[in-house]
Amino acid sequence: MGRTRYTALYRRFGNRWAISVPALRLVHAHVTRLDQAKPLLRKMIAETLNVPADSFDIQMHPATSDQEFPGRATASCDP
Repeated sequence: MGRTRYTALYRRFGNRWAISVPALRLVHAHVTRLDQAKPLLRKMIAETLNVPADSFDIQMHPATSDQEFPGRATASCDP
């Protein structure tokens, strides 16, 4: 059986990036740099699902519409 892969969608809002994982309705984040997204999402997904942080993969894709961001950020990463 293969590893679970979560798709994270990102979109620029002002000077921050909004990130959403549609498969996990509670996982949303804002980061100042896009390279901060995967480590933050990995931690959030692992905590949400109570699984090891290295037990799944994350793919990042640009969002195509506002509907892909159903909620407010539940975490953020500032420099």
